[in-house]
Amino acid sequence: MKQISLITICLTLVLFSCGKKETKKMQYHLLGYIFNSSDSTPFANTKFKVYNHAYANGVSKEKVEEFFFTTDNLGHFDVTTEITGLLTWPSYSYGAVYTGPPHLGMPKRDETDNVNRINTTYFDTLYTTLYH
Repeated sequence: MKQISLITICLTLVLFSCGKKETKKMQYHLLGYIFNSSDSTPFANTKFKVYNHAYANGVSKEKVEEFFFTTDNLGHFDVTTEITGLLTWPSYSYGAVYTGPPHLGMPKRDETDNVNRINTTYFDTLYTTLYH
């Protein structure tokens, strides 16, 4: 009888410890300004996107993620998304068919808060040319 109770307790503990724990997704907080490289004016109220093009599991399956955002009247952006990637014009896509400007640039610094699951990336000021 003691063996059955001990086995039952062990099985119960194993089942509780094997339960899948929900992990909060990492959030990506992006901050900066986007200016016109021709005349140094801000791209006010202009649409851009975060673009990620990856291959799923190293096989030929492609995965494209996009998150669109709009700058404010000073060319400033302060957005939070669940994807990470390049800052680009809305028409940007990876591949030979794209002929517009490249991605907007690399960040100056970033900070990761693993407890709250948020990565903050500071771009400061990015410069690009007008593209539709």
